[in-house]
Amino acid sequence: MNYRTRWNSFIESEYDTLVRLARMYCREPYDLVSHTYLRCIDKRFPEKPRAYYNKAMFTEATRGKFKKLYRIPDLPILREPESVDDLTRAIQLETIELLIDRLAFFDRELFRKYLEGYKISEVARESGIEAATLYQSIQRSKQKIKDAISNTPEADGTSKRL
Repeated sequence: MNYRTRWNSFIESEYDTLVRLARMYCREPYDLVSHTYLRCIDKRFPEKPRAYYNKAMFTEATRGKFKKLYRIPDLPILREPESVDDLTRAIQLETIELLIDRLAFFDRELFRKYLEGYKISEVARESGIEAATLYQSIQRSKQKIKDAISNTPEADGTSKRL
């Protein structure tokens, strides 16, 4: 049996599992599975195909061609602040957004879902990740943002990274 045939059989039998795993890495899990398939089809079939494929999806979603091809849509343009309070609030929101961008991929994506109003129980059910793991990630992200804000250079004269 050649490599393509083995990859095709693997994808057919494991498709639902691969889509579930891809949900951890991006918003377009079906596209990520398909993209990774096209990247792997001519590669040698590995001894542990699910682990290999999962790692390939992670690589594609975080630094590969998939990440370059699938851009997150631009955020809407913010309106001009009308007062000093509005300007202060806008700066605070932008600072928080920058801190969120510095979180690890998993924490960042999960925290964005949390901010969008998704219920952790729904995310756990859809992704297959235990709710306790998701709650820990949210709490860890909140703490990192809180620590970064409370340790701003203006507050103590030093710089601290996430």
